[in-house]
Amino acid sequence: MKYTQYITKRRMRVVGIGGRVNIPWGTVLPVAGDFIQHNGKALCGVRSRTARQFFYGYDPSNPEAEIKRQQAVEALLATSPKEDGDALALPWNPWNKYGHLAEMPGMCVWEWDPAVEDLPQAAAEYLLACTKSGAKPWEVPET
Repeated sequence: MKYTQYITKRRMRVVGIGGRVNIPWGTVLPVAGDFIQHNGKALCGVRSRTARQFFYGYDPSNPEAEIKRQQAVEALLATSPKEDGDALALPWNPWNKYGHLAEMPGMCVWEWDPAVEDLPQAAAEYLLACTKSGAKPWEVPET
């Protein structure tokens, strides 16, 4: 999702692209190009690790609902399906609609696809419940 503004989710004390910053919680910052701006200087890229760590996308028409949706997606991205790697690797497994197994030396790691970041809140919470319980999304009726 493309945002024109971002809001800090916690105090930000870092060295950004434009230099050292100290930004309080709840500050709304504009976007220019693909960079979040602070005092007219680029702070960080909108898809960077710093942006994910310190900012939520800000929707001025419905900020609270959008932040709750992003929190649900953030919690989902911090988990993975509780199936073993063999079952997840099967092409017909419905979890493959949302991500894939990435091979690392000596192990496989679940990686969510970028499209998961745009899921509606209800869908993100539903998938999160499935990852926590070990249930398969196609076996649990949606509430």
